[in-house]
Amino acid sequence: MKRKVVIGLAIYSVVFLLAGAYIINTIRTATTNLDRLITLHQVEILREHYLLEIKRVQADLTLIDTPHSRSFDTVVKHIVGMGKIIDTCFECHHSPRGTERLNALKKQTEIYKDALSRVLTIRANASRLAAEEDAAFRIGEELIAQVRDVIAFTTSRLGENTQKAMNEIERTKYFLYGLVALGPLVSAVLGFVFILGLTRPVKVLVESTRKLKGGDLAHRGPHLKDAFGELAGACNEMSLSLMEQ
Repeated sequence: MKRKVVIGLAIYSVVFLLAGAYIINTIRTATTNLDRLITLHQVEILREHYLLEIKRVQADLTLIDTPHSRSFDTVVKHIVGMGKIIDTCFECHHSPRGTERLNALKKQTEIYKDALSRVLTIRANASRLAAEEDAAFRIGEELIAQVRDVIAFTTSRLGENTQKAMNEIERTKYFLYGLVALGPLVSAVLGFVFILGLTRPVKVLVESTRKLKGGDLAHRGPHLKDAFGELAGACNEMSLSLMEQ
């Protein structure tokens, strides 16, 4: 009986140990995925900010030589801010394909900045200034289209990754609920089995002892297993010895 109890408790402990290891691993994976998603959302916000900065520079370009044109320092500040944002994007880890797209945006941004620089420096030739403004505006529109394509692509991927992470967390939550509900039930079943395995043979031995005490020396106890079987056999031998005496 002792061996069965030890084996049962060992199996019970191993099962819950494996379940605990699975939960810990799942929580670690979910936490890593959430950290990655937070980073991706931050990058997405940064790209949106980058797009807004490009549009702001485009607006500055459109308002040049109009009554509502912004000051030279303001336009330069917006251009510099646009360049800083695209440089910030390289600080995060990206896949080879993502790095390639960022390099393309960086190159297009530099072309745009050079075109804007020519617009801001050319003042004597009006026709050339108009041509440079038109060229810079077209480059800016191409850059906006590229950034929008990147945002659209990453947004779809980000939505898929977010949904996948949330589904994994949902499965882990249900597993934890099941484990919490199943743990006490399994413990109760094992306790009932162990108690029944102990009390049933003890009850049989007590009944046999009472019959022997009452003078029924012909009574023989039933066949039991483990140490209870040895005790029942000793009682039967004792009653047989008493009958012979």
